[in-house]
Parts: sequence; structure tokens; C-alpha cells
Amino acid sequence: MSTKISKKVNCSNLCCFLSHTFFLTEHYSCPDKPVITPSRLVVKFGDPASATCVACQQACLPLDDSVISMEASLGTPDINGTKVTWTVDRMTEWELTPKCYYSTLVHQCCTSLSVTVYKPPETVSFSLNPSEPLTEGSKVTLQCDVLNVAPVANLTVTFYRGQTPLDEVKSNDITEKPVSETFSLSYNTRKEDDGVQFWCEAKLELGAEGPQPPLVVNYRNSLYLESGGHTQAGMDYSYFLLTICTSMVFLNHLCSFFLFVCRKPPTARSRWYSSCCSSAFDRCCHCSCRCSLHLLLQTKENDREPTIEHSPLGHNASQRENLKLEDAQVQ
Repeated sequence: MSTKISKKVNCSNLCCFLSHTFFLTEHYSCPDKPVITPSRLVVKFGDPASATCVACQQACLPLDDSVISMEASLGTPDINGTKVTWTVDRMTEWELTPKCYYSTLVHQCCTSLSVTVYKPPETVSFSLNPSEPLTEGSKVTLQCDVLNVAPVANLTVTFYRGQTPLDEVKSNDITEKPVSETFSLSYNTRKEDDGVQFWCEAKLELGAEGPQPPLVVNYRNSLYLESGGHTQAGMDYSYFLLTICTSMVFLNHLCSFFLFVCRKPPTARSRWYSSCCSSAFDRCCHCSCRCSLHLLLQTKENDREPTIEHSPLGHNASQRENLKLEDAQVQ
């Protein structure tokens, strides 16, 4: 009396086995093993995915004596002879290992499909710490904050001074689900840094099977040190204004906001304050932001009216104007 193979097969991460009277260990080195195309699958979270498996050339024939399928925690297999097509309507898992297998009366053979599920960064921001005051010879930390990216182990962050790369930083986190991480680099400022653009680039490198070219998010800071003399109400003073103009480029969408920091005028009491909004990002990375910086100057004579130097900011921050100070307190 012959024993037939049960059609119920369970392929776990450790072994494949048949339910009924046989217990068979899976083999990845069998000569006629299943071939999956592609051999490595890279898919964006939420997107559809598919792979095709040819279970065998001869070893799983005749089909009446074999079980052929593809097992995964997500998706459905469609079996046509020795060919199995596995499809997922929407990738909703971060960790899965589909297996294509065949089982005969004497042995079982499995091939695993490597799946990388990725998510581009929601935002990438670049900042300097401390942000003010920044003078020649200051030791600062260049900081690149990457929000909700997966897998972070495939992320490379490069810091730039102009077009010159300063250093590359990678994460040691092997988490496959989205995480947020801060990357930093120490830097000593020089007078040659006036007008030089500092920025960070976050690149998600997923190999040949991933998006080409690799997904890149740039966040740029342009540092401009303006110095000059100005006479107001009989008082001479000089001032330095360090401008940080920042922009983020994400998948051909440009978002910008601006932030000013400065040093105090050496001969006048002053107070700097900024008024900046928070950027609102949606999936297409649209943002709108209006920022301004106000310099409050008080002359040596207490009876003179202080003025406000106002720098309106937006996507074009090239114009400046002097405005009357209203309802402001100078300390």
C-alpha cells in the first residue's frame, strides 16, 4: 500500500516539513532547487509586489507525486504546473521571507526569497549646534536629522562643505522597521567658510534591485557673513549678520525655509529675535513657510527712538528694508 504525500505543508524559517507520516528537513543545496525571479525583491511599503518561482526542472516530476507551492505570511500563490506566481496587492509587513518549495516522497527542497521593504525619509533636516553665535574658530556640530526611514542600515549620510564631502556616516541600527536617527559631525569654522554652503545628503542605497538612481534627500545650508558700518542717530556701529538659508530637495520637490542668527553689534545694546513658522510637509513634500528676523537697536541716547532692521524671508530673501519699531521693548 503506497503512502501519498499530504497537501498540507508548513515551511517555517527553520525548516520545512510535511504533515502526515513523513518529516522531511528542507534543503537549500539540492541540485535541482527552485529558482525565484527576482532573486532579491525590493519593494516600497504599501506598494504591490510579485515574484515567480520555477520549482524544478525534473526533480519534482511527476507532479502527481509532488507538492509545489510558495509560502509567505503575506500574499497568495498561483500554481501552474511547476511554476508558482506569488503576488501581494499591498506590502504591509516589514519582515517576511517567502519560500518556494517542492516536496516528493523522498525529499524536500526550498529556496528563500530575500525581501527588502523600504520607506524613504519623511523629512531630512540640517542644523548647526550651537546655532549662535558663530564666529571664526568656533567648534560646531553639523547635525543631520532623518525622520522615519527604513531600513536605516541602508542609509548613508554625507556631510558637505560646498561640493566637497567632509565625511560619510552610517547607522549601526539593523531594525527593518522605520526609525528616526540623528547623524552628526564636528567642524571648526574658518573665515573661508563665509558664503560657503554646508549641507547633508541622505541616500537610501538598496542595490541594483532598488530604485535607480538611489533615493537621495538633500538639505542645504548657505552661510553668509555680512559685515559693514552703519551710522544711525549719530551713533556709529558695525554689525555682522550670519544668514542660514536652508532648503530641502525631496524627489524633485523643493521646500525651503530660512533662519537668521547673528552676533551682537559691539557698540550698542541689542536684542535679536526671530519669528519663524514650522514647515508643514505632506506626502509630496509641499511646504509653506514665512520667517523674519528683527534686530532691535538702541542708541546711546535713551531719548532717541530705536528702529528695527527687518529681513523678510521666503523662497527669495534678497531684499531688506528698515521699518519703524512698534510695540517693542529694548532691553
